[in-house]
Amino acid sequence: MEGAAPGAVPRLLRWIRDLFTLQGGQPDLRLATRGVLGLAVPFALGQALSLPALTWVGVAAFLLAFGDLAGGKGQFIRLVMGTLLGAAAVASGVMAGGHVALAAAGMFVWGAGIGLAGVYAEAAAAMGLPVAWAYLEIGLTSPSHSLADAARLGARFAAGGAWAIVLAWAIKAVHPYGPVRHQTAYCFTLIAAYLESAGAGDNVHAISHDLAPETAIRAAIARARSRASHRRVQQHAMSRVAQRLVVLIELADRVFSLAAALSECIERDHPPAGATDRISAAWREQLAAGARAVARALTLRPDEAGERQIAIGLEQLATAGPSHAGNAPGSAAPADDLSDIGGQIAIYLGHALSIARGDVPPPGLSPTAGPGVPRRVSDVFAPLRDGLDRRSVVGRHALRYGLVVAAGVAIDKGFDPPFGYWIPLTVSVVLKPYAGSTLTRAGQRLFGTGAGIAVGVGIMAFATIAFARAVLASAAMFLTLAVLPLNYGLAIFFLSVGIVPLEAQLVGAVGPEVGLLRLLDTLVGGALALGGGYLLWPSFERRSLPALISATLSSMARYADLVLGLYAGSPVEYDVLEEARRRVGIDTTNVQAALQRVVSELVREPAYLDACLVAVATLQRLFVTLTALREIRSTVDASPDVVPLREYARRVLEELAATLAAGRPAHPIPTIAVPSRAHAPDDVGRRHRLLGYEIERVTWQVRTLEAAVGRMVGPAERALR
Repeated sequence: MEGAAPGAVPRLLRWIRDLFTLQGGQPDLRLATRGVLGLAVPFALGQALSLPALTWVGVAAFLLAFGDLAGGKGQFIRLVMGTLLGAAAVASGVMAGGHVALAAAGMFVWGAGIGLAGVYAEAAAAMGLPVAWAYLEIGLTSPSHSLADAARLGARFAAGGAWAIVLAWAIKAVHPYGPVRHQTAYCFTLIAAYLESAGAGDNVHAISHDLAPETAIRAAIARARSRASHRRVQQHAMSRVAQRLVVLIELADRVFSLAAALSECIERDHPPAGATDRISAAWREQLAAGARAVARALTLRPDEAGERQIAIGLEQLATAGPSHAGNAPGSAAPADDLSDIGGQIAIYLGHALSIARGDVPPPGLSPTAGPGVPRRVSDVFAPLRDGLDRRSVVGRHALRYGLVVAAGVAIDKGFDPPFGYWIPLTVSVVLKPYAGSTLTRAGQRLFGTGAGIAVGVGIMAFATIAFARAVLASAAMFLTLAVLPLNYGLAIFFLSVGIVPLEAQLVGAVGPEVGLLRLLDTLVGGALALGGGYLLWPSFERRSLPALISATLSSMARYADLVLGLYAGSPVEYDVLEEARRRVGIDTTNVQAALQRVVSELVREPAYLDACLVAVATLQRLFVTLTALREIRSTVDASPDVVPLREYARRVLEELAATLAAGRPAHPIPTIAVPSRAHAPDDVGRRHRLLGYEIERVTWQVRTLEAAVGRMVGPAERALR
């Protein structure tokens, strides 16, 4: 026990730091604008016209903005459903609020239904939260409980929902492609940083819990594709702006694949202190500048002179070619394999910059297909039937959610503490389907609330007039929604900062005791959520981790077979290869994101956690290596030496996938003798040495996966129990 203590404090500090680490993406300014206007306009009108009822209209619009993080396809349907269900929740809360048992029973019904909304994806589950808050904050807190009061408050919430829908439509109409444009620009920004850091080595992320840069870029590209697809299904025909953005997303994907190959070549041949590396670094800086220029052109911050200069530089790099690179006066391009890949990157970036600036029209595209819609009524209810299964994670969460939030309501109504509705409110946002996610959300809620209340109370000492408090509350609410997609802890911090002046505007309570009472209620609600999450039919995401790694190994086996088949002389269709690459990209992104979430569940099993980290990091690097092999195939001849490696890699990866799926040790697979750089004859050409190097890497990475998976099965499986 004494030996474990020194490591506990660093782990705790790292956990607290990770609570406030920003996720990939950008602040959602459109969502923040909608939320603040939804709250501030009715509030201001209510103050000016002496109509306090309008306050609830603003609160309803603000709550619905919280549940509309996804946007895109189905946004208005979700807002309409949230409005109708929220109005019904308010009315039922008013009617049940006078009796402890009725209030708790009503919350159980609403909570179980909201928990089951998860079967219709995260967007539906997110919109369920405002419905719960409507019941808790507006319905149960009503001082009177007559039918007329229920109808009145329900109508006000419905009016707030209508106002939220109008705002969503208006803001989307102003810049309909804003989210797609900004997400595409973010892809190129990430690619620029990746180009600058290319060649950092294999072990940079092996011991880190942060997303690898490759995973972050693939996730950003996938998000851009999704937003473009959602926007497309709302139109009758693809506009020129939509065509530009779709082409740019595909160009970003292509540039990223080439950048991964470039990183492989730099790691192979260029020590950090070498003169050639200094040349290639300057060369990569030019490419990174090109990627950033594309991002600037997309975000409506053009620099005509700078972009022209960058375009000229990209054209020079693109035309240097493998035979002239490094020989032209003043050229920064190295005369080796880097010039082939870098020249292609320069071509694609130059094309992307021209399209982003509007210099050239995009090529014609077929319409992007969006998600299909259910054709039968039974298709709509099929996910709900699956969720009612006792083995379903969503079904268990729905029952747990209803019971624990209802217990919070019983505590609030039974003991009637000041601001007691914050107890079930905290439970409603902290309790998640998985125990590890619940612990993380509890930490974010506690630390974010405490820090935010302290800052809010401190600022209130200087904001003594009503106008200053209104501005402070509006700014805090704007920041709350802007950072909500990036980090819940930061969002709660800003929300807690804004709650203090907002409360002062509503009821005149400005003392520090208000903040302390809210913090105490948050502690009680957080403890209740943790107890429910870990004691009532707990679900641990770590148990799904082997299945995710197994799926990634299976898709990697398919991709490796196709890529290595290119060198073994097998015919491979481009569409098949591209689909396999995308499948692996999705799987590796999912497994790394899942590993981040389950770290808190595996801290007591460091050996198993280390094995998972090694496996996921090696899968990431194997994907990069295979993609590099795909990119350099046009410059390297087919080789019979790859045939045994192709069979070996496929067999091992498939066997490891089956091993994790079955939870049994892998069958012994004999190793093979693979040509390496050390065995290559001196007269082998430079490009064949490149192939030998990549073959070495594939072999080493497959063997590393064997060792990691071997540590994940057998005795280590107790970590999953």
